[in-house]
Amino acid sequence: MSAVVFALKAPSASEGKQAAYKLLHTVRARDGKVLAYVGRGLPRPAVAPALAPSEALRPRFTVYADLAGERPLCSVVRPVPDREGGALLVLAPDGRRSGTVRSGSPRRGRRTRHTITTGDGLRLVGREGTVASWAWFVLLSPLWLVVNLAWMIGNNGEGVWSLPSRTAWRGQPDRGFRLSAMKYSGISGRYKVRTPVLDLGTACAQAVLHREVAG
Repeated sequence: MSAVVFALKAPSASEGKQAAYKLLHTVRARDGKVLAYVGRGLPRPAVAPALAPSEALRPRFTVYADLAGERPLCSVVRPVPDREGGALLVLAPDGRRSGTVRSGSPRRGRRTRHTITTGDGLRLVGREGTVASWAWFVLLSPLWLVVNLAWMIGNNGEGVWSLPSRTAWRGQPDRGFRLSAMKYSGISGRYKVRTPVLDLGTACAQAVLHREVAG
């Protein structure tokens, strides 16, 4: 099963000048190749007439395949009124609904949940801090505590302690062990997407929301 690995990166000054829209992120593969761009708002009406601004849709951002804004992959909007339980709509350039994405607000004592629903109804749920990452965290916490204390001594009391943030999006209801459709590694800051299950545009949309919540 093929997979794509990418990370959200800040655009360069040159890319910002070339973009025909307000460029927010570049989506880069592990080798540095740009896979997509994320820009604020919707595509130009001439490019995607079906996504023309309306009172029923509050635009968030669009994932593009180019800086010229001629090849949008998908757009993310908030429906007005909200009938999606807080989820944002992912729309294809022709206006067709291709899914929803949602990232919950962090709550003390609870793992933040991120949810994707694809156009064919598959529901993928990812919770920050997988079972495996928490197990390693507990096992290595004594060593990590020593490292953190040493760091604080040498950096004016500023620690580097952080909870596990690795996230794996799996199909729900979960029927036992299965490969995740999408993963996030808190160490590398990269996302791994199994493209036969999830398209790149929707994966990028969820990655942007995930980044906004995780910081």
